[in-house]
Amino acid sequence: MALLAVTAVGADRPGIIARVTKVLLDHGGNLQDSTMTILGGQFAIVLLVDTAVDAAAVETDLAAATEDLGLVVAVRPVGPGSDSAPATHML
Repeated sequence: MALLAVTAVGADRPGIIARVTKVLLDHGGNLQDSTMTILGGQFAIVLLVDTAVDAAAVETDLAAATEDLGLVVAVRPVGPGSDSAPATHML
């Protein structure tokens, strides 16, 4: 499994979280950590996802699935941090 940092930013609107997490679920992703905020009408989400799918494939599928939402997405592999806790929930 690979640990990926997933970010998405765009105008705040309903359905962003559902759309992003659906793609991750379809790739067998398990959310390790998340943070979300709204800044000046822009929604930002940062997720740490454990998945067997590579970062490029996840980014391509996320970009395609969220194109109509106007999101800018980025996915990159990350190593486990020293403060990483074991997963407590499965998506």
